[in-house]
Amino acid sequence: MAESALKIPEGADITPTDFEAVLCANILNWLDDVAARRFENDVAAVLCFLIDAANATSKEMKREMFTVIRCIHCSQHCPRGGDKKERTLQLKAYQIQWLSAVQKRCHHSSVQKTVRILCDFYYSIAGRCRTQAGVEFCPNHEQCVTMGETTVFDNP
Repeated sequence: MAESALKIPEGADITPTDFEAVLCANILNWLDDVAARRFENDVAAVLCFLIDAANATSKEMKREMFTVIRCIHCSQHCPRGGDKKERTLQLKAYQIQWLSAVQKRCHHSSVQKTVRILCDFYYSIAGRCRTQAGVEFCPNHEQCVTMGETTVFDNP
């Protein structure tokens, strides 16, 4: 798995741990696309990067990220919350612990739901930034994720 460019918390348990991700098909397709372009086809590496990026944001940004309802998957013709697919991904133990803490603090129904909220947050930004700036993650937004000189999710 590719390593995140973000700082790992000191003393964090970096043991690879299987995580059953339950994601909506469009989010999974987006993660697959980003993984193919920037993370050597490793969807787990993309998710690890997003988790570390979320953890590195301010308290206010975390509040917006995990408590604002986005309704990306609302539709009359889909099951509640959209069609979901399961995929086993290897995350680091500290990332699963952090997600569990967020899930409890925010009263989400499951850690999988917390992951969907995290992905929906970044997916919604990707759509806005793609429309406004021609890239998936715009370097002009605080919540966008950068890695070195270029944004991680630049279009090819």
